[in-house]
Amino acid sequence: MIQQDCKAVQLIAAMKPAGLSPAIVAQMQLLVDKYAMSPRIMAMEPGDSHTGKFLGFLAKIPLSEQKQPMSRDGSPVTQLEEKFLMRFPAGERRRQAAEILELGRHSFILRDDDNIYLNRFNNAVEICVDELKRRVSDLTSDNITDFSDSELAEKLLDFEFTPSAKNTRIESCQKNTTARLVRKRQLLGQPAGPGFASGLARILRSPEDIFEVKNGEIIVCDAIGPEMTLVVPLAAGIVERRGGMLIHGAIIAREYGIPCITGIQSATEDINNGDQLSVDGYLGIFSVRALKAK
Repeated sequence: MIQQDCKAVQLIAAMKPAGLSPAIVAQMQLLVDKYAMSPRIMAMEPGDSHTGKFLGFLAKIPLSEQKQPMSRDGSPVTQLEEKFLMRFPAGERRRQAAEILELGRHSFILRDDDNIYLNRFNNAVEICVDELKRRVSDLTSDNITDFSDSELAEKLLDFEFTPSAKNTRIESCQKNTTARLVRKRQLLGQPAGPGFASGLARILRSPEDIFEVKNGEIIVCDAIGPEMTLVVPLAAGIVERRGGMLIHGAIIAREYGIPCITGIQSATEDINNGDQLSVDGYLGIFSVRALKAK
């Protein structure tokens, strides 16, 4: 619907969310809700970084080039479904077969939606943190105290809470993130999606990073979550730090015929955005063909 609305496409490309029709905003909200993405995306305020990244992604996504779900033999799922139903005599038997197939699909959804609910819980925490930031927005940087998660939860329930700089406790610090001088060029993991692929690396370390994904890149991440499903069809290959053949990302990758490797513990540490990668989804071998040019 969004891509078919010329005015909406122009407003999205121009980063002007205020001009979008209520129907388009409702469609965007449905998309955010479906994949349990961060509620910050729908701030819909000019200059908001979260909304801006989301709009930028919608403006550039090549929907016409998106992969369609494939069967194991490489044929579209719709053809596989027709082939399955044709095995049954026309009439009541075929109708029953179609119902059983639909029940099977729904049962899979019931088993695989736990990550969606976990993300919604995390989103609720995110809303609470934003509310705390709003309450202290009038303070200067000299007045801000860095609290632990348990202290934040306690203070959120205290409506008369006013942070003070007295007895300030710093519970976190910035680590030395100097890049390693030596990086591995080949890594071995668990083959989770058959096929070969090559392309530039796209490291996903935060929910907002998904909107930076470009068509044909190799996604490298901790694990594909439900909120990332939106960009999976754009990927040429997927490399996940944890998991095996039955995690969410591996299942989605196989549905789209995308080579996938899981269980590479140091993937997000040894790889940088822009590195040229190759993925062997048959053997689980992941190679760095060339480092990003300085």
